[in-house]
Amino acid sequence: MNLTEQRGIDVAIVATSSLKALEDAIEMVRKGGSILMFGVPSKGSKIDLDMSKVYAKEITLVTSYAASDDDTKEALNLINSKKINVKQLVTHTYPISDTQKAFDHARTGENAMKIIITK
Repeated sequence: MNLTEQRGIDVAIVATSSLKALEDAIEMVRKGGSILMFGVPSKGSKIDLDMSKVYAKEITLVTSYAASDDDTKEALNLINSKKINVKQLVTHTYPISDTQKAFDHARTGENAMKIIITK
């Protein structure tokens, strides 16, 4: 039995539009834990949710509106057409082997705008 099975995770960030990921987060989060929904489900998406699990585990569910599909497509088109230069936003790049350093740097925010982790 691993730690997740014994206790659960404190915070789950669902950064995808997949409602399966939300279902998984509800299963994995600990009693009193939180779920942040950052990914935007498609309009009209529905989920069959056992609210007794959310209630019994006292889960805090927080949504964060990011952008619609149309907003994202428009932004990608502007980037692709080079009408917007996003390279200037990336201030630091770390290889995947230095992931912990990247997270530590992001936590301090020292001289950083966007930090990228690469292969």
